[in-house]
Amino acid sequence: MTRPYSELWLDATQGMLRNRLLWIVLACSLVVAPAFAQHLHELYYNNVNWTDTDLTSLTGGPILYPQGVAAFYTPNNDLHVFYASNVSLNFHVHQLYFNGSSWSDQDLTAVTGGVSSSNSSGMSGFAIGNAQYVYFCGSDGSVHEYSYGNNGNFNWVDARLPSVYPKGCEFAPAGLVAFTTATNNTRHVFFHSHATQTTRTIRHLVFNGKVWKNQNITALSKGAKAQSANYLSGFSIGDAQYVYFTDKNGHVHEFSFVSSWQDLDVTAASGGVPGGTFTGSGTASFVVPGTTQREVYYAAGNNQDVHRATFHNNTWTDSDLSSLTGTSGVISQSQITGFATTPNNQLHVYFSSFGNGDVNQLFYNGSAWSESTLPSVPVIVIGGPCTMAGFAIGNLQHVYYVSQN
Repeated sequence: MTRPYSELWLDATQGMLRNRLLWIVLACSLVVAPAFAQHLHELYYNNVNWTDTDLTSLTGGPILYPQGVAAFYTPNNDLHVFYASNVSLNFHVHQLYFNGSSWSDQDLTAVTGGVSSSNSSGMSGFAIGNAQYVYFCGSDGSVHEYSYGNNGNFNWVDARLPSVYPKGCEFAPAGLVAFTTATNNTRHVFFHSHATQTTRTIRHLVFNGKVWKNQNITALSKGAKAQSANYLSGFSIGDAQYVYFTDKNGHVHEFSFVSSWQDLDVTAASGGVPGGTFTGSGTASFVVPGTTQREVYYAAGNNQDVHRATFHNNTWTDSDLSSLTGTSGVISQSQITGFATTPNNQLHVYFSSFGNGDVNQLFYNGSAWSESTLPSVPVIVIGGPCTMAGFAIGNLQHVYYVSQN
């Protein structure tokens, strides 16, 4: 058993066994490929209907470890999805690539000769033009960047980032998010660093065009410590940076940088409900295009209802979307993802429902919220899809999830 899972178990035994979803969390965290054949699926909305495609079966790719998935598209609308393979527990980083007519699978660890993923790493990435960047915690305990087209080099290469401080991301399951800011397409990576049980900090790797720097954002902001096994989320508005996470008391926090790093308890500011202290669902967040309206989604309360915290007109507000729409809560340890579509600025949030294990959508059409179950493959409740990613191209929606089939 790896250190991250031992850490989770210790947390669980310290007063949180009463959580009625605990057994689901442990199953999701501890299950490995021999128990289930995890497949990566794409849910696609073409402006008329949703369709579900088993990309693992379609491409003949390997089964995957349900920990981290990253997804984005390049300017030619090619689609890129990244995950870790679970074949013989090698945790190679793979890409599923759609070139406009067909999907293919590529073993990037083999192509680059690089480091494989750790068995508890999140994954995040983005494109700058056709240059592609993927970030994950490597098997050596450091954050790695796989890049394609960087500085005109149109080959996949592996680079270890200066994240070893003192244990880097070695004991930091799940949490990692990456994005760019406007000035010179500066690259930013945020990750959990759990050197010990008590030093659950969030660190920041920033590339200024020449060198990478490593910062302790928790120390700089004098902010809250992060909860274990929690998915981070974040984005930029111009050069301002916003990162969201759950603290050890189940409160959602925002680390923001405008002129200096600041910590805000979003749950307290919005009048929201604390989440569970052992859920692992983390947060989904995005900015509504063309505005400064910030959206944060998280699971909270005994029923793990989906809550929305929104910052608009200089005020935070919170609403329980599950209660509003009559939706079941989120399977514990199942990631939430979301985005706005353009040009209508409608809001979409996706999660694995505790009610049926399928992928559900909460949708805001500009005046009211509604809920729907998408035509996804039902998952075994003990485990759930665990991880999810997605994006929109205009109003065309792409959601990626892991099934247990």
